[in-house]
Amino acid sequence: MRLFLLPISSKHTLIYAQRLNRQLIAKQGYPERITAWASTKWTQWEASDKPLWQKITTWGNNAFARIPYQEWGLKSIPPLSARRKKEELRGKEEVDAIYPSSIIKPANAPGLLRRIATERQALHKKWMWWSIIGLPFTAPVALIPIIPNLPFFYLAFRAWSHWKALSGSRHIESLLDKQLIRLVESPSLAKIYSARNFSPKELDDLQKSAQQVETPKEREQQVTERLKSEQPNAIDLKSDSSPDLLIVKKDTGRLVSICFGLPQISMEIERASTQVSKEIDKVNEDRTQKASVEKQ
Repeated sequence: MRLFLLPISSKHTLIYAQRLNRQLIAKQGYPERITAWASTKWTQWEASDKPLWQKITTWGNNAFARIPYQEWGLKSIPPLSARRKKEELRGKEEVDAIYPSSIIKPANAPGLLRRIATERQALHKKWMWWSIIGLPFTAPVALIPIIPNLPFFYLAFRAWSHWKALSGSRHIESLLDKQLIRLVESPSLAKIYSARNFSPKELDDLQKSAQQVETPKEREQQVTERLKSEQPNAIDLKSDSSPDLLIVKKDTGRLVSICFGLPQISMEIERASTQVSKEIDKVNEDRTQKASVEKQ
């Protein structure tokens, strides 16, 4: 497993896990199998020409978009099962956590990673149990013919989602406590965050050329060599007094995806960017209204 620490703004950072052990990926447990089955079923519903399923998937996708990006990131981290814990302790293999040192100061990286791992544990535990408690109350909806029991499926999904995020955060905390995480400055991520904007054609050409190389290391090297950098602004992610500033550009997610061969990560960065951007706009709007009231 390899971790990515990806700054979204000066006060928000996305964590994402890449599984490197192909044997563990192939040997999926029941939660992963159920998730894959549900994903396939959802895709089939989205492609259905029946109005009912179209409305259901539209409602569901809107609900998914409101789930915090932090939860999606923690869910990418595999749960710490007894077998995995035993293997990690036996092998004492360190997990790399890579980050752009041009934005995250090396001295701040350990504290940032621990904060990401622990700050939402109480929230996920609380809402996981509330979702489970609410499940029996959705039973009467199942008596309605034709209409699926959407409240039950939603609460079941939210209970699983909170459990997955909680398990991922505890896994990271366990690795930190046992000093099995190695924080690594990534020159490639630094170049991506300082890169200029690309045209869609340039991105497509970059992706095609990256797909032709044989090894991940060659892919990463080829992509970063073609990036033209702009000097990034130094931002102290630890500062709470400074205003929140969006760091990612419109191409950041796609470039990270192409460079490291991770298709899913582009969507996660885009989701986080959208949510954080709305939050920044809301804060700025509230600040403007407050200043206007004070003047009166």
